[in-house]
Amino acid sequence: MVGETYYKIKQRNATVAHIEFNGQEAKDYTFAFSPVLRAQAQPAVKEPMPRSIELLQNYPNPFNATTTVVYRLPQASQASLTIYDIGGREAQRIDLGRQDAGEHKTEISAAKLASGTYFYVLSADGVLLSKRMTVVK
Repeated sequence: MVGETYYKIKQRNATVAHIEFNGQEAKDYTFAFSPVLRAQAQPAVKEPMPRSIELLQNYPNPFNATTTVVYRLPQASQASLTIYDIGGREAQRIDLGRQDAGEHKTEISAAKLASGTYFYVLSADGVLLSKRMTVVK
């Protein structure tokens, strides 16, 4: 909710007296309220939509188990990520399906990849973007 809110904090003061009730001791506290406090709520800041398809560098890089690839889409798109070895042979393909506009992350496993340099290629709306990554086992 955006706007101003006013509130008070209820505070427990130190023990004032000890009261005995049915042979048991109980503490009696007094309470006080803080002065009126004001808080202002601002709308959440959203990242602006990208103007074009973006593919960021994977992290960590180099990696040995898994790595994360971040990409941004300016509009809803059918997307896929293909990994090629240094010889240009397809090593792995990930169908990302229909993705909404905005930032997305996907994880790549190195379980079926040997040590070496690979290229990962994002395909969305007929656009191909690529980056290089290194697997170290």
